[in-house]
Amino acid sequence: MSPEFRRGGRKVSLDQFMHDLERDVVDLGSSEIERRVWATRCAVHAMAPTSVRQVGTRSDPQWEIGGCCPRLRDEIDQAF
Repeated sequence: MSPEFRRGGRKVSLDQFMHDLERDVVDLGSSEIERRVWATRCAVHAMAPTSVRQVGTRSDPQWEIGGCCPRLRDEIDQAF
């Protein structure tokens, strides 16, 4: 008997299961990065970012971050 893989109640192939699992891990990591970016405060103005938007691809995620000044972006870059 071979193992059966399910996602959301649906039977899926091993390849699809692994692809979905990888996507879930990347999405979880991206969500954690965004949470930490939103929690960052500018050392000069004590303000959080005004916008955080993920751009790029799932395998090469990047973020566009808006804020009060370039110093905030520099602090975020140093943190990551």
